[in-house]
Amino acid sequence: MTGAASGIGRTTALAFAREGANVVVADIDHHGNQDTARMIENPGGQALAVSCDVTRSEDVQAALTKTVERFGRMDYAFNNAGAEQQPKASSVSRLDPSGAVQVDAEHPSRNRKVAGLNSTSGPVIK
Repeated sequence: MTGAASGIGRTTALAFAREGANVVVADIDHHGNQDTARMIENPGGQALAVSCDVTRSEDVQAALTKTVERFGRMDYAFNNAGAEQQPKASSVSRLDPSGAVQVDAEHPSRNRKVAGLNSTSGPVIK
């Protein structure tokens, strides 16, 4: 689950855990990510916190590899992470949200071509 350090990602990770899922929480926010994992593990759930920048395909691949090493497979993917670039006002003549759109629409975790994703046994939710 990307973007699991806070907000919707954390809430969803906790909901999956309450239903009995083993949850991999992946985020660039190390402390928030660790907190989410502890929130899952304290009542007895299984979690793995991995550092992951979804704009870097090697980070996404590493997160998937760690998931399979720990839990044997990945049944679901919840690609919640997003990024927003804040342009300098002096360099933009009009609002340009393309940075956020590009990451949200095209980041590697939304690409089924990430090595190993198709070899898992469960469905992928985008």
